[in-house]
Amino acid sequence: MAIKISGTTVIEDDFSVIGVVDTQGNYDDLHSTVVTTSNNLNFSTPVMTCTLGAATTFTTTGGATGKTCMLLLDTSSVPYTPTFPSDINWQNNTEPTWSSYQHWQITFLYVDSNDIRASAVGFTGTTPSEVVSLHGTGNTFAAADSTTTSMPPTADAIFGMRFRSDGNIEKYTNGNAQGQSGYWTYSTSKWNNITPSQTYYVRVQNDNANMSLPMTLSTTYSDSLNTWVALSSHRQFRYMVGGPRSGVGTLNGCMKVEISSTSNGSNIVATGYYQWQVNGTA
Repeated sequence: MAIKISGTTVIEDDFSVIGVVDTQGNYDDLHSTVVTTSNNLNFSTPVMTCTLGAATTFTTTGGATGKTCMLLLDTSSVPYTPTFPSDINWQNNTEPTWSSYQHWQITFLYVDSNDIRASAVGFTGTTPSEVVSLHGTGNTFAAADSTTTSMPPTADAIFGMRFRSDGNIEKYTNGNAQGQSGYWTYSTSKWNNITPSQTYYVRVQNDNANMSLPMTLSTTYSDSLNTWVALSSHRQFRYMVGGPRSGVGTLNGCMKVEISSTSNGSNIVATGYYQWQVNGTA
């Protein structure tokens, strides 16, 4: 909106100043309105605030060469992880480790559509404490973390767990488990409450001592079993039951999962038990 003095325009819609000479004055009070955003960086909004309630992917709008905006980001005490567009170039070519701080002040400068320059400063008194934990205290139905999945109509059933390098746990089925199919994040539970500060190692074994009609983990659809593998990348451990489902009854299996801070398992920091049941129609 243009600004006029005594009917004469002195500031155009694009904020350029015109027709003003020999002017003096005092700066009094000029502040941007802070706008709450859930996942969008709007370069027409100078200052935004966002508190994450889940892992969040951000988009950008309103960009033009020379525009800037600031995001006051709260990753919460969990913390949750923000994901920013690939055209954002971070200071020193290094994206911040978001789990290091809860509160972030992030400044963006729009150069062009392929070059948005960003810098971030983190604020909290201390880095969140790292906690490694798993679910299930034993390999009985009552003690294990238990999931039931259905067989696909004609295909083999494939289902199990994935332990991600970012500390999250996912479950998987190509059937249907609690209304889910494919990979899904297992509740808000993690094997590490923050992005891991070091490389951890996972070992998964069949533990079917209390199982009726037991099944064993598939070597085809799993990472190496019965040995320590680095969680520097995602690791999956899954069952495979041959279809069709009309020929399969109810089968059970339990995997024992251990996490160690050392590659030889000399310092096991968490142990958990994950039981799976698959139901056919036989």
